[in-house]
This record gives sequence, C-alpha cells and structure tokens, in this order.
Amino acid sequence: MRTNKNTSYRWLILSLSVVMLSSVANAQTLPMGINPGGLMQLATKIDHPGLVSLGWQLACPNSFFNHLTSVEMIDLAHEWDMHHFEFSDGQVVTSAFKDQKFGPDISAPALAALTAKLTAVKMDIVSYGPVTLTGKADADGKIFAFAAKLKVKNLVVDAPEDSLEALDKLANQYKVNVAVLNQVKPGNFWNPDTLNKALTGRDKLIGVCPDLAAYKKSGLTPLDAVTTLADHLLEFHLTDVDAAGKAAPFDTGTVNGSGVLKLAKDKGFKGIFAVEYTGGTGPAAYNDFIKSVNNFSTQVTKLSAK
Repeated sequence: MRTNKNTSYRWLILSLSVVMLSSVANAQTLPMGINPGGLMQLATKIDHPGLVSLGWQLACPNSFFNHLTSVEMIDLAHEWDMHHFEFSDGQVVTSAFKDQKFGPDISAPALAALTAKLTAVKMDIVSYGPVTLTGKADADGKIFAFAAKLKVKNLVVDAPEDSLEALDKLANQYKVNVAVLNQVKPGNFWNPDTLNKALTGRDKLIGVCPDLAAYKKSGLTPLDAVTTLADHLLEFHLTDVDAAGKAAPFDTGTVNGSGVLKLAKDKGFKGIFAVEYTGGTGPAAYNDFIKSVNNFSTQVTKLSAK
C-alpha cells in the first residue's frame, strides 16, 4: 500500500513538472512575478522588415504597464521584441527612485537612469502622451519643454477645441509635433469634421492621433473619420471594441482595423502606431495585448508585400 502511494506521488510530481515545463516553453520569459500560474502563453511575432518597408513604427504604451516600474516594463517589452514606446505621465521609473514618476517634474537622476536603461537595450521613446493641455502658453510650455528634452517625435494631447492657435505656436517654438487625440462624444474633438476644419491652414507640426475605439463609441465609423483627417495624420492609437462596446484585441472587433491600416498605407502615412488594449492590465490582459500586437503585425506583412 505504501509503495502504491509513493508511486502515485511520484507520478503526480512528474505530471506537474511536465505541465510547468510546457508552460515555460510556450510562454514569454517574463520578470519575476509577472506571469503567475503561467497565464502568458503567447509570443509576439513582429514583422520589423515590413514596418521598415512601410515607414511605420510600433510603439508600446507604458500606460498598459502602470503596475510595473518603467525599468521592469522595458525589460518585458524587450523580451517581446518591441523597440519603441509611447510614455505617459505617472509611472514609477525604477525601484531605486520610488518617489519619482515619469513626467515634467521628474528628477534629473531618475530621468538619467531611465535614459541609460533605454540606451542599454537600444530602445527609445517616440511619443509622449496622452497629456491634457489647457491652450495656455504658461501652463502648457512646461509640457512642451519636457517633450523637447525627450526628443520625441509626437506629443499626443487632449486639448480644448479653442486651443489650436496656441498649440500651433508652441509646436513651432519647441519643434515638436502635436497630435490631437479625439475623445468620446461629447469630449474634445470627437467630431472629425470639426477637427479637420480647425487644422486647415495650420502648420504640419500640428495634426491628429485618431483613437479608433473612441470614434466607434461616439457612433462614428472609424474608417470614415480617418479618411476625413487623412491630410493631418501623425500617429494612431489602435484600440478596438466588440459589438457591446467592450475592449477587444485590435482587429478582432468593430473598428475595421485592417481597413484603417490599408488606408494609412494608401495615403502614404509614415509614422507611429501605438497598439493598445484597454480591457484592463496585468497578467490576465497580456494575452489580449499580444494578440493586438500580432494582429497589427499580420496586417503589416500583408501590406508591405503589395
């Protein structure tokens, strides 16, 4: 009886070991505590040559990883073969500076530590935002100065509809692109016709960052909205929602992501795509985030081959 029990224990231990090894083999190599229970089963498959061919950059938003420090997130994104970031305010930079969060008030040592980490893994911050602006030079100038210090391509903003004159001047002063983000109706610039009219005749440094799911939630067709704004495109936030309005992995929901990407190529767009998943954060959402990245990359492969 004892022999049978011991044999059963050995078989149980062996079976658990096989399951655990299989999970590790199929999962990304993640920092300690990031993959409890082996939830992360997918791997990124990013078509970097296709991106280069199209003149596109894939940006990883730090807002999805706000439960990690910036340094932990960088390690994770590096494992996922992502090279660029869109940074927004509020993330703790590193455990060595627990009181320092990313933003205009970050200390010089904390920013230096972040810059050194990015340089070490050959990654960079290509856009900064979304940030909320006021349209007042004194209040917004600090944010523009920080964006210029970061040497980002785009400053992604939620701004009042009467602020574009002031933002145009700041963009030229600091030589930073301003990408206006549409909000869900009745928020700022939810209507693409209004935004298109407001941008007509302005400097090319100020343009748009369409959020596809926000257009869908506003009762609009994202492809039509992007078509309206085609002359002003600087960046995309690739979000998606299902028929019930819940967050979905990119190009699996109702925004017609593949159609929007084809339009971007046809219009000769060269710029940044921040792939986002807004259905929560943490290990349970990682699969859907990676699905979004891979679905985007699948379309990149198709479009770059034509």
